[in-house]
Amino acid sequence: MEAGSRPSSTAEAAAAIRAVESLLPADERLFEDPFAEYFLKPWQRRIIGACRKNRTLREMVVRAVDLIYPGVPADFIVRTKYLDDQIRSSIDTKKVDRLVIIGAGYDTRALRLIDAAGLTVTEIDHPATQSHKRRVIERLARAAAHIEWVPYDLSKFAGGANAPLDLFDGKERVIWLLEGIVGYLPGGSVRALLKWIAARSAPGSTLLITYVHRSWIDGSATDLSAQRIMRSLARRGEPFVSGFSPQSLREECDRIGIQIQEDISEAECAKRYPAFRDRRLHLLTGFRLARGEIL
Repeated sequence: MEAGSRPSSTAEAAAAIRAVESLLPADERLFEDPFAEYFLKPWQRRIIGACRKNRTLREMVVRAVDLIYPGVPADFIVRTKYLDDQIRSSIDTKKVDRLVIIGAGYDTRALRLIDAAGLTVTEIDHPATQSHKRRVIERLARAAAHIEWVPYDLSKFAGGANAPLDLFDGKERVIWLLEGIVGYLPGGSVRALLKWIAARSAPGSTLLITYVHRSWIDGSATDLSAQRIMRSLARRGEPFVSGFSPQSLREECDRIGIQIQEDISEAECAKRYPAFRDRRLHLLTGFRLARGEIL
């Protein structure tokens, strides 16, 4: 999320990790994002350039970040891989009319995954971050006619007349992606947003959501990384303010007609990927990934 009118620093951090992951050989990386580095500052791009020439330096950079913020590099890497796979599966196995990315940040799936799939992509995000993203894509001279841009401050979401747009009539089968956004929204906004999503989706639509366990919010988390990450986010003016337990997310979604079909920690998810098993990175159980179907 944004502090004031500045673009999101967490969106930039996610892009940096995706850029570094993309430097690995094809048989080692979990995904490739050739666009991520273009959202970074010049000094960050110089580091990426140096890492491209020197694998040892790349590993040192990732480990340094993991030492300062344990679990953060793995968070961005594992969740990107998981969500990419889920989106591809939805496209390959059933009719999908639209991908809606809520709190899109510098997500490049509209270019990496959807460009050739013939889908409309709607991106809803804070005006400051979205404006910067559009300028970058224009500089890259990428065709983006399939992207529908909706600038909106999601922290103010209350549903009803306050909804950011009226494009969804409930007749489209939609993939709704909420990656890295739920923790930054007040609990009331999250509940209103999920209810709004359920009411504007054809049956069989998909919800993909990442969230932070509520033990991080109430201070009961035993993971030593939790408070370090929480303090860092607060200093940057982008604190986590809400979370769920797996049971509370399932109950919330059950009430509004969304059936959670999978809910796992990123530590559990990482075990699925052989290319990730030998990396000496922290994995956090407090970051979770969930997939649901709208009934």
